[in-house]
Amino acid sequence: MQGITSILGMESRSKMKFETDAQTVKDLNLFSEKDECIFGCYNYTNTFSGKVLLRKQMSAPSSDFTTIDNRVRALDYLMDLTPEFEILQKDVAYVEHYLRLDKKPLQDHFIDAFKDALKNKIKATNDYYLIGKGIDAILKLYRYLRQSFLYHEASRLPSLLTGIKSKLDALSIPQEVLVIPEKKTRRRSGRFINRLDNFFRDRTILELKDFMEAIYELDVLFSLVKAMQKNEFSLPEFENVRSGTFLSIKDLYHPLVDSPVKNSIELKEDDNCCFLTGPNMSGKSTFLKSIGLCVYLAHLGFPVPAKKIRLTPFHGLITTINLSDNLNLGYSHYYGEIQRMKYVALRLEKLQRVIVIIDEMFRGTNVTDARYGTEAISAAFTKIKESKFFVSSHIVEVTGDLQESNRGIQYWHLGIGDEKDLESYTYALRKGVAHRKLGRKILEQEGILEILNRVSDRG
Repeated sequence: MQGITSILGMESRSKMKFETDAQTVKDLNLFSEKDECIFGCYNYTNTFSGKVLLRKQMSAPSSDFTTIDNRVRALDYLMDLTPEFEILQKDVAYVEHYLRLDKKPLQDHFIDAFKDALKNKIKATNDYYLIGKGIDAILKLYRYLRQSFLYHEASRLPSLLTGIKSKLDALSIPQEVLVIPEKKTRRRSGRFINRLDNFFRDRTILELKDFMEAIYELDVLFSLVKAMQKNEFSLPEFENVRSGTFLSIKDLYHPLVDSPVKNSIELKEDDNCCFLTGPNMSGKSTFLKSIGLCVYLAHLGFPVPAKKIRLTPFHGLITTINLSDNLNLGYSHYYGEIQRMKYVALRLEKLQRVIVIIDEMFRGTNVTDARYGTEAISAAFTKIKESKFFVSSHIVEVTGDLQESNRGIQYWHLGIGDEKDLESYTYALRKGVAHRKLGRKILEQEGILEILNRVSDRG
């Protein structure tokens, strides 16, 4: 059984939410209306409202360990059970339209029922049609869920599923209705419609809304199970330690990359910084995004794109991978980087345990200043022991100075198989510093100088 070790006696900070920001959400490509995004890897919902709830949950990572653990245990339980969830959008949509009707509930009296049925027979109305369809859909959903694993395995349910079942139980439909075969309820009388409409939209309206909310929650959980099965994701494992932090990810990959190369990384308690080097296009940015995704998704209690992830709880994630110029404020790219780094420092001052990921630190300035800034910031990071840092840079000369005076840094690189063949990138993570520089080779390969020379000769 995968799950989170129970947390006892943790400091009050552990009750804080897991903090992140808009830049990090953008860097990780969590949501997009146009392009492929991480949300799409998890959205196998059957209902529109389930999709909305999934997005809401995916936007709210947590450092509340009970919340995370409850979701992990529910998913682990459903993976072992592997039941089919056959709630249809059509049935749910009828109930939702029914609940939105701008019409008073029908009266539960045989005279009113006779009048309403007669009026509809003389001139059919859409409201009366939706009332009938809504009642049919509620009964269908109710019968289906009462026969599901939630009631066959009630004593074994994890707490999250027990809470969902409680919402379903709150709606108690009269037994004399349930014993009527489903085919007969479709040939319903006016009395039948009035009685149940009054019951649902007047006497038990709040319970019915909770019932539907429970369906959306089930839709989300089964969507996550399908994502885990289809993509071979795994559930996160958190461990409680009194002091220190660690992060271990085995065979992580980016879920939007076709045929991805899987890599493993581990930062133990004594190692709090990973310094990543490698030539252009070797996969550094994708690797850093993959780490950020695993950490973010783990703090949702969602399955992660890795064979296994073990970590201590963190209080936040900050990434700087695709930082844009802020033209509205008139910032240069370098000044934008400086402001971002100040933001990182301030968050580190407030939060105790943070994972920070920075791709190509200070790329917006000259080599001399970039080297100084990268070395100074990286050295400062090594002294913040409760947090973990991932930094990439083209300026490999920085590593020599860092190695002399700073402990706790791991040096890794992503290289290529054949220096003469720029298409032979391995994207494999290796120990050590990459000293090969391929920027010139790429420039020559693209023939840019030849084109410019032809243009100059033309004049």
